[in-house]
This record gives sequence, C-alpha cells and structure tokens, in this order.
Amino acid sequence: MAMSGGMKGVTEAINALKKEHQEIVKDAARGLYKGALLVQRTALPLTPIDDGPLRESSYAEMVGPMTAQVGYTAEYAPHVHENLDANHPVGEAKFLEKAEKETRAQRKALLRKEMKR
Repeated sequence: MAMSGGMKGVTEAINALKKEHQEIVKDAARGLYKGALLVQRTALPLTPIDDGPLRESSYAEMVGPMTAQVGYTAEYAPHVHENLDANHPVGEAKFLEKAEKETRAQRKALLRKEMKR
C-alpha cells in the first residue's frame, strides 16, 4: 500500500506541475500579445498616410503558442517602411521598427506583470 500511495503523490505532483506550466505559458502568451498590441498602437501614428489603406492594414496576432506578430497586410507596406528617401507629410519610414524599439521597456514590463499573476 505504501508504494501505491507514494505513486499517487508523484502523479499528483506531476499533474500540478503540468497545470502550473500551462498557466505560465498562458500568462506569457497574454503578455506577448499585449506587447504586440502596444507596438501596433505605437506604430500607427508613425505610419505614413497617402490614401489610408496602409494604416488600415495593420494587425497584431499570435502566430504560435509563444509568438506574436505585428505587421501590415498592404502589399506595398515593406516598400513604404524601407524607403528612407520618401517625403512623408504624415508619418515616416521605419515606422514599425521605431515602434518596436520605443516600446521595448514597456513590453518587458507588460510581460513581467502578466507572469506575476
């Protein structure tokens, strides 16, 4: 009997660890997604406007269990982002890259906050 009780304890411990792991992954994913939304919100005012579809094509989503992605679906977005010679009356080149850099500390804080739950 002692053996089966010991195994029960080990099984319960393993199940508790699995549950804790799932919670950690869920919290981390939530923090990553909130960070992606922050980058998206920060990039929007920096995104050049001509007719408006570029800003409207902005998205933030989870593309894997621990991978968030921010981007633009407009086909011409990479050209606008990378063209340093373009004159933009509103917005600027490297809008997404700048938003990513500007929000690093905030995103780390968001992730830490979600992981402490």
